[in-house]
Amino acid sequence: MSSRKLFILILTTVLLLLSACAAPVPAAPANAPADAAAPAAAQVVRIGTQPWIGYGPWWIAKDQGIFEKYGIQPELVDFVQDTEVNAAFASGNMDVANLATHTAIKLLANGVELRTVLLEDASTTADAVLAAPEITTIADLKGKKVAYEEGSTSDLLLNYALAEAGMSLADIQAAPMPPPTQARPSSPVRSMPPSPMNPTSRPPSPRITRSSRSTPRQRNPV
Repeated sequence: MSSRKLFILILTTVLLLLSACAAPVPAAPANAPADAAAPAAAQVVRIGTQPWIGYGPWWIAKDQGIFEKYGIQPELVDFVQDTEVNAAFASGNMDVANLATHTAIKLLANGVELRTVLLEDASTTADAVLAAPEITTIADLKGKKVAYEEGSTSDLLLNYALAEAGMSLADIQAAPMPPPTQARPSSPVRSMPPSPMNPTSRPPSPRITRSSRSTPRQRNPV
């Protein structure tokens, strides 16, 4: 079975689960006229996403009307930072959130009630350490300013790469900042998802010093 067909099958299962969670609509009284029974209203489901390619199928499903087939009216809410979508879900402002697995575990450990219903993707090259051409290895990051989003998969990838090179954040100029800020030329190195929707986030003629290809289980969005 192709990965596309498998995803559609899993997505259909998730939509069935979401529709099953909808509040039941009271039945019309037995003596009510036949035309008095109104059609059930679609269940509104707020879904928190981010501009990452792995979450694209939700927008495709919305465009193709797949949600409506299961009585769901989706509200896809796009966030910029991990902390924003995490807070929105933890506070109850989102019914569903697209998170990395380590984030889901962290929220659960902090008492947030949640259930994983879909493993969406496994990153192989969607996260990377991008650097100027002269920086060819992780060891070359010593003393350099490195931008990354704190608490995100980019943070994990950077720390993992540094540890493998016998280094830590103490060996670099750590510069935690939101992804949009990383697009500015203040930092020669960025640990981030190289989003095709934001090509300006890449330094000129960037070199991929390290990617999640070498740590394939590092990012598993749910």
